[in-house]
Amino acid sequence: MPTRHDRCPATASARRCWSMVALCLLAWAPPGHSAAATAYRFTLLPTLGGPSSGAGGINNAGQVVGWSETLPGFYGMPGEVHAVRWLDGQALDLGQYGNLGSKAMGVNEAGAVVGVVDRYLNGTQVSTAILWTNLATVSLPTLGGPSGTARDINNTGLVVGESDTAGSDGRHATVWKDGAVSQLATLGEGSSTAVAVNDQGVAVGFSYLDATGRQRPTIWQGGTAADLGTLGGTNGVANDINTAGVAVGYSFTAGDLAYHATRWDGTTATDLGTLGGHQSGAGAINAAGQIVGNSWTTEDTDPHAVIWNGNVATDLNTLLVGDIGHCVLRHANGINDSGWISGVAVDAWTGHEQAFLLTPVPEPATGMLMLSGLAATFLMSGRLGRCSIPGTDAGDQANPPAIRFQL
Repeated sequence: MPTRHDRCPATASARRCWSMVALCLLAWAPPGHSAAATAYRFTLLPTLGGPSSGAGGINNAGQVVGWSETLPGFYGMPGEVHAVRWLDGQALDLGQYGNLGSKAMGVNEAGAVVGVVDRYLNGTQVSTAILWTNLATVSLPTLGGPSGTARDINNTGLVVGESDTAGSDGRHATVWKDGAVSQLATLGEGSSTAVAVNDQGVAVGFSYLDATGRQRPTIWQGGTAADLGTLGGTNGVANDINTAGVAVGYSFTAGDLAYHATRWDGTTATDLGTLGGHQSGAGAINAAGQIVGNSWTTEDTDPHAVIWNGNVATDLNTLLVGDIGHCVLRHANGINDSGWISGVAVDAWTGHEQAFLLTPVPEPATGMLMLSGLAATFLMSGRLGRCSIPGTDAGDQANPPAIRFQL
C-alpha cells in the first residue's frame, strides 16, 4: 500500500506534482509572508531556430532583449547570431545587418532597443552601434573612428555606450541623443565605456586610467567623471544604476586576488559577498534595490545566477518552482521593477546557452483565493519551461557571449 510519501510518484512527473503541492501551500500562506521573494516561475525563451540564445535587459512591460542563433546552415555550419526582442513568449528577430551577427543589449519602456552589429569591412572587424525602434533601424554615428557599441537607453531616449575616436586614440564612453553623438569625460588617458544610464541621465561604466590596464568603476554626472572606488583592489566595473542613483557591478578586494559584487551608494562601496566561492558580480538593480548577477559557489567550478535582497545573496537555482530539466541558471542580467529576471542558463547535457525569464510566484491576499491558486497551479504545471530544445544534441561554447554583464 502506498504511503503518504508515495502520493507524488518517482517518475518524470514527480517534480511537477510536488510543484503543484508547493503552490497550493503558497496559496494558503498567511498575509505578511511574501511568497514573491522566495519562489520564481522559470520560462525558457524560444530561439530563432538555433540551439543557443541569451537574454540581457528587461523593461517593466516584460520585454526582454538579447541574442539568438538561427537555424544551422549547410553541412552543419552554425547559424547566424541575431539580435532578439522577446514579449509574451514570442521572439522577434531584429535582424543581423552584418556578416558577424548582432546583439541587443538594452531596452526602454517604449520598447526602443539598442545594441551592436558586427561585420568585416576590408578585412577588419567593425562594430556599429544600433538603435531599433518600431519605426526604423538606425546606425548611430561614432566619435570619428570606425566602430561603436550602444549598451543602454533610458526613457528620455538617451543612449550610452562607447565608440572609437579619430586616429588611434581608442574607444571612449559615448552618449547619443536625437542622432547627435558626444564624448563623455574620462578619468585618465585610457579608453572608457558607459554601460548603463538612468532616467536622470546619470551613466556608469568603467575607465582605464592608463596603458597599465588599471580599470576603475566610473560614474558620469553633469558632464564630469568620478571614480566610484573599489573594495580595496585595483580594478572594478559599474554595470547598472537605478533611479535612486544606486550603482552596482563588481570590484576587486585587497590584494587583487578576487572580485566581489559591489553596490555603490554615492562613492561608498559595499561588498555584497558570494555564494561561498571567490568571485561574484552584480549585473542589474531595480527601483526597489533588488540586485541580480552571478557568483561562484564553494566548489568554484561555474557561476550560478544570484539575487541579492539587501546584502544577502541567494542562488536563484534554489528558488524555482517546478521542473526545469537539466538547466542551470548561470547569469542573471536584468531585473525590472516587478522583480522579473532575465538571463542566461546552460543546458548541463549539451552545453548550450539558453535565454530565460523568471517571474515571481505571487502570494494571494487571503486563503479565500485558494481556488485561483489551484487554477494557476494547473495552468503553470503545463507551461513551466524545461532546459532542452528538441533535436539539439551537439555541444556549444562553454562561456556565453557577453550581453550586458561585464566581467
